[in-house]
Amino acid sequence: MKKLILTTTLLTFTCMWVLASDKNANERDTVIVRVGKTQLIIQTENADELRALSEYDLNQMILDLNQSIDTAAGGVDYIRIDDDGRGYEKDTIREVREQKTVVVGKDFKVVVQGDAKDEDHWKKYDGRRTLGTSTNGQIELGTNNWIGDDGFPNESNSPYAVRPWGSWYVSLGVINKTSLGGKLFLEWGADISWYNWKFEDHDTRVISGPDRLEFVTEPRDVSSIKSKLTATYINASFVPMLDFGYHKKKYEKDDGTSVKITRLNRSGFRIGAGMYTGYRIGSHTKIKYEEDNDTDKDRDNGSYYLNSFRYGVMGKLGYRDFDFFVRYDLNEVFAEDRGPKLNALTFGIIL
Repeated sequence: MKKLILTTTLLTFTCMWVLASDKNANERDTVIVRVGKTQLIIQTENADELRALSEYDLNQMILDLNQSIDTAAGGVDYIRIDDDGRGYEKDTIREVREQKTVVVGKDFKVVVQGDAKDEDHWKKYDGRRTLGTSTNGQIELGTNNWIGDDGFPNESNSPYAVRPWGSWYVSLGVINKTSLGGKLFLEWGADISWYNWKFEDHDTRVISGPDRLEFVTEPRDVSSIKSKLTATYINASFVPMLDFGYHKKKYEKDDGTSVKITRLNRSGFRIGAGMYTGYRIGSHTKIKYEEDNDTDKDRDNGSYYLNSFRYGVMGKLGYRDFDFFVRYDLNEVFAEDRGPKLNALTFGIIL
């Protein structure tokens, strides 16, 4: 470590010394810094290139270089500075019995051929890991309906027929993406969701009777504007996904060797299907109406014989920056013999 610090210090001092004299820098195309048996060689064509070196983290370069020397013996280390100035890319080539190429860069880390250490088991690109787990926030926006044995209630003019436009579904959650190998991933996480069923007939009212849920017509002489039933759930989901945006690309190196790097093409196609389950934490009805030229709202909390637990199947489909989902509850919305036999159906987009 002392040699490392001394080398870094001498390197920084040397660069500053060379930059101080453009004349000397123009005459010299090679700078050699020697510390004991260790020497660091800087080759440059002009002073401007050497001056640009001061824009980079030389300490970090030396630290990374020292680490690579400790982990594998022999070979030559090359540090190449990116043209865009955002960092540097380090390529290490080793000859150990059979050739093993290790590519270590700012955006990815890959070991090709031979056994890899645990820290090298993942390959990284654009902030995503092809092996491992990444976590992201997620918002689902969609529309709700429900379907019974005879189809959608709208087809039979049932009092509980739902208006899709206005029956909004909103979900806020955290989704983890875990690689299962290749293009196969598991998306799993938790969320809180709000189901809103807005009735087709604004005069529909939901009443919790002593034994059963009742859908009645507004008895008062008012002008109804909106009537809906809302339920809030906390959920967990597990969805295996195939992401065809992940692919291996072969890169040829200057020395004739090649490496295969797993990269992510964000315009790729992805598809998956899985399960979810949830628990109801709240529910209420809300009506909006006009009476005597005044607009008023009534909100009543209650269970309304809604099932406390829910479970179902869901599918996801994505292309480029767009993702779509569909959810279908396998169990009924209302408790058995307490309300109509209906299963919730939801679809929309994922942000």
